[in-house]
Amino acid sequence: NYFIQTNLRMAAAVGRGRSRGIRGTRQPSPAVSPAINSPALQTAPPPPLPINTTTKLAHDCMDALRGGTDEANQKCISYINSLPGSDVPAWLEACAVNLYGDRKLTQDFVQMLCVMQNDQTVTIKMEILRALLSLLQSDKDRLWPGAPGSSADENIFSGFVTLLAEVVINLRKTGGTPITPLAPPLLECISQISKPKLPDTVYEVIYHALIRYGGDFEQHLQAVAKDTTDVKAKVERLYDSFRGIVIDDATSDISRLRMLEVIERRAYGYSMPESCLQYYQSAG
Repeated sequence: NYFIQTNLRMAAAVGRGRSRGIRGTRQPSPAVSPAINSPALQTAPPPPLPINTTTKLAHDCMDALRGGTDEANQKCISYINSLPGSDVPAWLEACAVNLYGDRKLTQDFVQMLCVMQNDQTVTIKMEILRALLSLLQSDKDRLWPGAPGSSADENIFSGFVTLLAEVVINLRKTGGTPITPLAPPLLECISQISKPKLPDTVYEVIYHALIRYGGDFEQHLQAVAKDTTDVKAKVERLYDSFRGIVIDDATSDISRLRMLEVIERRAYGYSMPESCLQYYQSAG
């Protein structure tokens, strides 16, 4: 049959062409599909995930404070001014992650908040104060050593105590009055870490808080106390705990010296003679 013979001859010709390749035509590699090499089908790598704006503002603020320049406070305030009020809690939480464990950064951060309170350009002062108080309450419960569900120990908790102490003593309400109701929780927190056999870093937190703020701290406690006798008894028990740290064999020499200075400063009514100050400075 003519059509059958013709089709057989065409099929054979196609077979020979495939085996030899068509002259002048580049044959695609059998290992690579031409479709994959098509520019139209090639896709660029996915773009990086966008950084959360609130988190970035917190990191920028921490970086500015770490820089230690005179413009650091104003840089942070400019970042704060770009925050919507609803983002303040998340911003503070992101800041706190950097603050705990860095005493100097914590002090500078609270000092920046003090400057902010007097800056008329900041319109979210109340939102920041409310969010800060809420953060202090939640982190006190979350980081309390031994609390159900808490993985924090006294060393981690002491970083929180540093922030609480700076807020209690230095930060003011919008009317200019200190936040004295936070003084009893601070007493409770310091008492929690005033135990023997803790790391030197914990005792260092107590030392720096009380040699700087011990007198103001006791005044704040008296100001909010319903029963001043009870407050005095609690403070005496706190200082008895310091004496227990001093006499414990596990206490290092530097921590023993620091606790002795804390005790002696209070014994002198927070006006220790210059000779005593020089002794502790030379011994430390």
